[in-house]
Amino acid sequence: MTSSVYSAGTVSVSNGSAIVTGTGTAWSVALVTGGMFSFAGMSVPIASVESDTSLTLAYPWPDASAAGAYAIARETSEAVRAAWINDRLAQILTKLSLAGIHPDGAGTLAERDALSPVPAAGFLWLRVEIGYGLDIYKRTGSGWDGPFSLTGPAGPGGTLHWVDAGWAAATAYEYNDGLVHDGTSYRCFVPHTSAASTEPGVGANWATVWEVTAAKGADGAPGAPGVVQSVVAGSNVTVDSSDPAHPVISSSGGGTAASIVFTPAGNVSATNVQTAIQELDGEKANSSSLGTAAAKNVGTSGDVVPLLNTDGLYFDGKIGIGAAPVDAKFECTSSVAASNGRFVGTTALGSSSGGGVGLVAAGNINAADQRLGIFFFGGQKSSAYNYGAAVAAFSSHDWSAGAGAGTSLRFETATTVGNSRVERLRILLGLFHPSATGGDKGDNTINFGAVYDDNSLLTCMAMSKEFIENGEIDIAKWDAMVPDIQVPESREDVPVMVDRLVPVVRALDEVAEDGGLVRRFIETYETVTVQAADLIPVWDENGNGISVVEHPLFEEVVTPATIVPRIHGTARIFKAMCDAGFDPRDPEQYFAKMRAEEALPGMPTQADWEHNGLSIGELASRKWLAMEMVAVVCNAMWLKLKDHESRLAALETPSN
Repeated sequence: MTSSVYSAGTVSVSNGSAIVTGTGTAWSVALVTGGMFSFAGMSVPIASVESDTSLTLAYPWPDASAAGAYAIARETSEAVRAAWINDRLAQILTKLSLAGIHPDGAGTLAERDALSPVPAAGFLWLRVEIGYGLDIYKRTGSGWDGPFSLTGPAGPGGTLHWVDAGWAAATAYEYNDGLVHDGTSYRCFVPHTSAASTEPGVGANWATVWEVTAAKGADGAPGAPGVVQSVVAGSNVTVDSSDPAHPVISSSGGGTAASIVFTPAGNVSATNVQTAIQELDGEKANSSSLGTAAAKNVGTSGDVVPLLNTDGLYFDGKIGIGAAPVDAKFECTSSVAASNGRFVGTTALGSSSGGGVGLVAAGNINAADQRLGIFFFGGQKSSAYNYGAAVAAFSSHDWSAGAGAGTSLRFETATTVGNSRVERLRILLGLFHPSATGGDKGDNTINFGAVYDDNSLLTCMAMSKEFIENGEIDIAKWDAMVPDIQVPESREDVPVMVDRLVPVVRALDEVAEDGGLVRRFIETYETVTVQAADLIPVWDENGNGISVVEHPLFEEVVTPATIVPRIHGTARIFKAMCDAGFDPRDPEQYFAKMRAEEALPGMPTQADWEHNGLSIGELASRKWLAMEMVAVVCNAMWLKLKDHESRLAALETPSN
């Protein structure tokens, strides 16, 4: 069958031009009549094919001018075959017209029988069907007369081109090529490039391109058993030929291993089998690299080495380094001091748990703050571990005294050259830092020396001179006190999106003269946005294009570093309150608002409160603003009180 991808030769395209020029191409010969032209990651539909080396796209080439490899995803093999049939039919109809014969229709017999309405008498039908000769049928009142063959007298016999190599995939076969495949002879009657579907006698469509010229015969009967004509006895070898079909050969007085000689190679210097075996056995017994671990667990240097037997150190796919069998665990014992970052203990996993690594201290836990296990990270200078960091687990109680078996997880780092580390963070029932002045406050608490939040803002608007004296709030001034957000540069690979024209088949129903519906299918093109891709041709071993692999295209998008100006949210809340007519300098207004909202002015009311809606810093700023307004009210009341005291004093002073 014809490949769905054509990519022979190279092409050149020009930006703004719909003409594609080929070099080493054969588009007309290969029956390329349309499809999708792909080049340099861009695909454009083909409008027409003018020749073997020239075609026209549906619209001008939108990308840069270039030259190189390409691919055409053309119509399916059935469409190619239909095009071939139509071309052949046109040639036949032309010749029939010259001879005075004018068929009224043409096609397969199935298409003829499906004609509706039934043709009138005298209707001529030309049968054009792969695998059949050219025949004319004439319609009569009761059926069809024919066939009337259009085949002329037999021509001279053609020449069969024998292919000695037999059938192979991805090979171009010509008309009258002959070959033998699986014992049967075939002749090619349709030129094609072979594929699995056209393998003679096997592929699904082989009969459309091959015909059998000589079928494979049946297997013959088995032949008679062979007979040993002569067996010559030699040194220490005797032959019993009383039954020539089954001679018995035996040896006696054979040589020893020492008599089997060979040329030495590698580390073996012996020249016969016996000496070589002795030599290798001596190396096994005396080798300092192997020791005697295969026989006992003491090496040649006296060190204890693992014994690979059923004592538990290696069995059933498990490994143990220790003294006793272990079940589904890796066991490690050590007595190295912990000060250099190593640990003492054994590790084990429960038999019903999933995979993992556990560090379990050996022995009883007899004191609080006893180390259970540690992960250590560090670098070594001379013989000490320096600049180390560790994650360690400790007991939080004396377990042997019956207290709860609590544990703590601690993070330690070093600040000076040496192997000592300092605790930086502890997780027990809460989160604790050693710098916290109040110590560990227990379950569900966070205990640090200080907590900072950049949403904690200076809120002196109510007490500023411009507000106290003039009732003014300078928003620009308070925004300038808020630090901006520094957004770092970011990089991201995003798909390259392009607009493509894609074929779309739509159904169109039209009302016929008899009132019924006639459905027509119209092929059109629509613009869709898709991810761009490079089309990489796939070639077989003979250089034929067999497929195309899409490689999606991405581009790196760099978002530069930016500064996002921050605003003073609390100052805006205060200004909005004042713009609405509220003046905290007036005690009557202040207390009226407090009673109406059932909250200190400036703080969230019951109506607008949202749990966890404010950060700690924002809540602190709102509290700060509320306290300042209380101070403003107190100041206003104090001024009124002083005014009353002055007036009272004036009334009490006797007049002269």
